Amino acid sequence: MSTIRFCSVTLLVLGMLAGTFCLAAEPQMATQLHTILRSETYSCQVGDMVQVRFKTRSAANGISTFNVQGGGDVLRQIAVVMSPMDPTDENVQPGSWYFVSVMFKVVKAGDTTVKLTPLLNDGTTQNAFKFGVEAQ
Repeated sequence: MSTIRFCSVTLLVLGMLAGTFCLAAEPQMATQLHTILRSETYSCQVGDMVQVRFKTRSAANGISTFNVQGGGDVLRQIAVVMSPMDPTDENVQPGSWYFVSVMFKVVKAGDTTVKLTPLLNDGTTQNAFKFGVEAQ
């Protein structure tokens, strides 16, 4: 066996072993995605994902980002994601409607409240949206 092939096989085996140890270190848990639709309190488990989705358009009064208040140690904001209304539509035009989602991960058991204020492209704000999470 050539030296290069031996080193490649050795690195592959070591990588697989390291991956096995990393997988064994964290317990496997079912993760659920919660889509927040109303201003109420939602029951979640640690490890779950939470998303709040807003419909907007790429115009002066469209949503550019969010002011997030709350969450404490229970929720961690992980992303703001923009996606088309219909991902299969190839004819998306400027000014078309799309979704802007704020994604959170439940990182600790407890209760928290979150207040999201959409910041618009023209610098103004929309009405705040509030929701709660009870995490176990």
